[in-house]
Amino acid sequence: MKICWFNENQLGVVRDGKVFDVTEILQQLDLPTYPHGKGDPVIAQLSKVQELALLVSNATAYNLQDVQLLS
Repeated sequence: MKICWFNENQLGVVRDGKVFDVTEILQQLDLPTYPHGKGDPVIAQLSKVQELALLVSNATAYNLQDVQLLS
């Protein structure tokens, strides 16, 4: 599974030339508040993020060339 940040800090799954917006999964993660610790909290909870595959079928899809991928 390929995941990405895109457009306005949205979380996406990349599949078959499309980006599926699964930003809603962030509400289920235990994200830090200020001050932020080291590392990426999404990757630190990757086992929870694997639920993304279930959300893709209901997610809004964008063509990969129509989104701005973020680093």
